[in-house]
Amino acid sequence: EVPAVGRKRPWEQFDDDDIARPSTPKNRKSPSPTPIRTESVDSPVTISTVGKEKNPFLNNEDDDEDDDEDEEACCDKDAEECNTLLPDKSDLNFHFVGSLDGINIADGFENLFNVVKRKKVDIKDTDQALARSGVIFLDVEGTDLQKEHFGEATIIAMREKALKKWHEPKASTTRNDVRDWLDHLDDNGYNRVKSLDHLHLNRPTDPKCQPLWMFMMCAVQNFPQSDTSKVYSESTAIASFILPLCQVFMADPCKMLFLNFVDVTTVTGRSRNGSRSRKEPDLALEIKDRSNKTILEVGIGEVTSHAEKAHKKKNAKDLVRIGLSLKDALDHVQDVYGVNSAVLPGWQVIGNTMAIYFMFRCGNMYLLVHVKDVTIPDGLLELKGLGADIKTWLELQATVEHGLQPVLNAVAAGRMPTINARPFARIATTRTPDFKSFLRK
Repeated sequence: EVPAVGRKRPWEQFDDDDIARPSTPKNRKSPSPTPIRTESVDSPVTISTVGKEKNPFLNNEDDDEDDDEDEEACCDKDAEECNTLLPDKSDLNFHFVGSLDGINIADGFENLFNVVKRKKVDIKDTDQALARSGVIFLDVEGTDLQKEHFGEATIIAMREKALKKWHEPKASTTRNDVRDWLDHLDDNGYNRVKSLDHLHLNRPTDPKCQPLWMFMMCAVQNFPQSDTSKVYSESTAIASFILPLCQVFMADPCKMLFLNFVDVTTVTGRSRNGSRSRKEPDLALEIKDRSNKTILEVGIGEVTSHAEKAHKKKNAKDLVRIGLSLKDALDHVQDVYGVNSAVLPGWQVIGNTMAIYFMFRCGNMYLLVHVKDVTIPDGLLELKGLGADIKTWLELQATVEHGLQPVLNAVAAGRMPTINARPFARIATTRTPDFKSFLRK
């Protein structure tokens, strides 16, 4: 038993009056002498400011880990201020050069670019947020600001010219097979046993159609009977419904092209001057080598669950993330393999509606084009919607195949460009802290 003289009382177990914690080998103070305060008792209290002050326009990717809680509190205090991007006067002297099939789009975009760099941009104005990084967003109809600087006729012509990169294959046999499977499923009251027997007896002979046939087999066997309340999470939506279907039309293991979850920093993210972004996309289309190491990301996808599909701010952030990630991927492909003609796919799933995009380079600008929307079937009864969308899915497959062929050829050749000839300087992707907080979920 420890003598009473040597026993420490509970309140004596702490070696620091200010920080009430037990003395352990890890937190025990070193025997260095304690500095003696020299100011008088009556002197005013001084507060030391340890650490350097953050520059709000400093281009640093690594110091946004401390801002998550502060951003939430800020949004509660002043929602209007948190929902805008601050003016940014950098790069105002940058000159854009480029034309789209004879249409000069550089002059109009340079004027628009200078406007959005000088003003506050609302969080939901995705076209203006993307324009800050040299990206022209072409939706079905142009925005008022785009019409003001380009002209309504020019916007229509630009979209028409850009959609020439969207390929329409002749795949009537595949479409007929899919509709036959779905008609039989509907005629038999969505009976799983009868539908599986029919699929077994009608396996396609075309190798390109067999991945779709395998998806139908798995869907008929595993999909829930009805959609009911749609309360599944974002990760469940990706793993159970989105990834299996998108892999059929985007991935090609024979070409080392894979569609995967993104759970680590992407190759494109690591290429930004060695900096790493905390926010990576939900899905990425990746080119891998024989050792299963990712070489390039050539497609980006973002997903929003049914529970969050009404959150306009999140959906706007995801779309901007897709645009900036595709721009970085195009730059990375150009830097590593010298390819300037690639067309990269992007997609955004909100609930079970998937918007399809693609991006390509035009001079030193980037065009992000919204093509069509399709429905992701998330139940046995929803599989019938695949018959109406199968043409669009096959067009996406053909566009991915043609758009990525220059990149796949360069990767197969295995040579790096000795001289990366860039006819025009390119604009850097916006990386200021206020923009990072805009993109953070």
